[in-house]
Amino acid sequence: MASLFKRNGVWWVVYYVNGKRCRVSARTRDKNLAKQKLNDIELKLFKGELGIPEKKTSPISIPKFFR
Repeated sequence: MASLFKRNGVWWVVYYVNGKRCRVSARTRDKNLAKQKLNDIELKLFKGELGIPEKKTSPISIPKFFR
């Protein structure tokens, strides 16, 4: 199950996978478009196509790490 919430005028979708909360921006201020995104995510959850989104990290050099 997924749900919608609004933050700073932009709609977000919240869903849970294996007990972990995932939040994805619908990238819209229109509630009807956000509901379409919500329906797409719920369909993917039902099919088992969605997992936990990976966090984007950039590689860091060792000298920069120790500074």
